[in-house]
Amino acid sequence: MRPFRYIVDLSSLEEALTPFRFEPVVALDLETTGLDPHRDEARLLQIAAEREEVLVCDLSRLGPAGCRRIGEFLDGPAVKVFHNGKFDLKFLRALGLFPKEPYFDTFLASQLIDGGADGRRHSLEALADDFLKIRLAKDLQRSDWGGDLSASQLAYAARDGEVTFLLRKALIPHLVKLGLVATAKLEFDCLPAVAEMEYAGIGLDRIAWSSLERQARGAMEEEGRKAKALLEGNGQGCLFDEGCSDLNLDSQKQVLEALRRRGLSLSGTARGDLLPFASDPAVAALLDYRRQAKRVQAFGNTLLRYLHPVTGRVHPEYRQIGASTGRFACRNPNLQQIPREGSFRSCFTAPPGRLLFSADYSQIELRVVAQISRDATMTGAFRRGWDLHRLTASLMTGRDLSAVSDGERQAAKAVNFGLIYAMGPDRLAQYATQTFGVPLSVEEARHFRERFFRHYQAVGRWHESFRFDESLEARTLGGRLRRFRERPRLTERCNAIVQGTAADILKKALTLLPKALTGTGALVVGSVHDEILLEGPEARREEILRRLKEAMEEAGRTWLTDVPTPVCATARKSWGKASD
Repeated sequence: MRPFRYIVDLSSLEEALTPFRFEPVVALDLETTGLDPHRDEARLLQIAAEREEVLVCDLSRLGPAGCRRIGEFLDGPAVKVFHNGKFDLKFLRALGLFPKEPYFDTFLASQLIDGGADGRRHSLEALADDFLKIRLAKDLQRSDWGGDLSASQLAYAARDGEVTFLLRKALIPHLVKLGLVATAKLEFDCLPAVAEMEYAGIGLDRIAWSSLERQARGAMEEEGRKAKALLEGNGQGCLFDEGCSDLNLDSQKQVLEALRRRGLSLSGTARGDLLPFASDPAVAALLDYRRQAKRVQAFGNTLLRYLHPVTGRVHPEYRQIGASTGRFACRNPNLQQIPREGSFRSCFTAPPGRLLFSADYSQIELRVVAQISRDATMTGAFRRGWDLHRLTASLMTGRDLSAVSDGERQAAKAVNFGLIYAMGPDRLAQYATQTFGVPLSVEEARHFRERFFRHYQAVGRWHESFRFDESLEARTLGGRLRRFRERPRLTERCNAIVQGTAADILKKALTLLPKALTGTGALVVGSVHDEILLEGPEARREEILRRLKEAMEEAGRTWLTDVPTPVCATARKSWGKASD
């Protein structure tokens, strides 16, 4: 272990930082009194470089003046190395410190190298063991960092800083060998926006949400009574039958028996099993009950528990590489699962004088496929500004674009999203029914599939190019690596490429936005699938909308050079209600 220097006063800090100002790479690590940057404090900042000595700076004893000196140092050109950098950046942000890029994050680098294969853990302890053959004891991680610090605590902190610096050296050859340098830079550059999303959070109208939860609970109970009446009493008199109350609508066995007594030949009670029988009143009532129950369970009082006692806002946790494709995941709470209905989203609000700005890409996955496959019909439609779902409906039915109905467009939406991932007829029929609520027989799915590939021939050739592909990896247009443990199905390979490229585009936008929004007072407060949420001053509405659209469309042009990526952006008092 390297020697370390414990810094507790300004004169020592000035002297210790001087040689570090000339280092091209510095590792930064924090020890904090807890995990919440709004309630807890950053106690120690460790700085490690190529030099022999590690600095352990006691922020509580150095005070505001010391933080200012450290801020000046962090504004230098050196590469800043973190492990799970969004955590450190949030605590530094609370101190008014914004380290200047470039960054390197050993946590994200390890995930990229793993490529979604889940081959290793990515904690600092695990990576030290895997790449450095260093056993890193973490028993002091949860010790008390708020009072007098022991020599063991200081040594522990210094060791973390040293290991973080050494890990960067060990990980770089792997990133280079796997062709992941550009993807790594994309992920590292995304860190400021991710830290900002978590730190800023988003406003939630407690009263409106509580009212909505009561309505949903009442609707659930009403639908439950209807379902029980129909299942137990065949629609007659069960409301007055004591036996009706014995039916547990959450019991698969009891519900299946009740449905079979109605003469329905079902093998299970999953949504996919029930949808073909949705015309039956009891099945329809059961599906309605489940929909309301899911809302109550997922978005009732649970969400209110996440209101922060200090900020009064919700601060979701974003996992930057949360899916094997590279897409974000969200939890505590999961904003990506908030229903799209305006009644739910309108509960997320901006404070007085500010607005929520929402922008998302139009049909981004289809545009990615058009770029990859170079399909002339698909690419031409996007260049003309056509709605591809309406075009596909026209091609499937033989109707003019203007004559396509909303129902036909919805069916075409299922066909488009299903067939770009090479679904077979059986799976397409199931997907259309379960995901889009479009009843589709296997024969209809087979017919639509044949017509789809007749008109989008290059998409079919792209799928065919994988027929004899035995490789255990796939790459996005940006070079992101997806590893597989065994030869993937065609749908899995296509999904990795298409959704992974869409993730790259969204993350590129997030790397551009903090600088694009400089001086506007706007903050990045959320990311939901292909949508980005900002909060900013109402007085700068048009400027923020313009900058948001420009940044996102510039990100799209990075990889979709032949296909436009228009962005729809709106400014609202809430997420779900347009402003006046």
